Amino acid sequence: MLDAAPTEPRQLYHDYKFPSFYIDSSGIKALLSLSPDVAVLEPTAVNYSKFWVTTLAQAGVKIALVGHKQLHSYRVNMDLPDKDDSADALTL
Repeated sequence: MLDAAPTEPRQLYHDYKFPSFYIDSSGIKALLSLSPDVAVLEPTAVNYSKFWVTTLAQAGVKIALVGHKQLHSYRVNMDLPDKDDSADALTL
């Protein structure tokens, strides 16, 4: 989780161990234990996105959705790799 934009996103991409949260009770508990204020998602896989949006909204987390085109443009501007979940997560 970040509380500010990184000054060196490409370096952070290489150094940071990105967590994974699975769609099960332990994944939900792990994510909510971080006490997020806002969750930013790219709503590409409708069922997957809907699950997280619904679950997080029920927990009082604000949801922000970013379109695929906007995500792609921002990721390119940050000089991060394409087709990479960690790069997408950092970009979001």
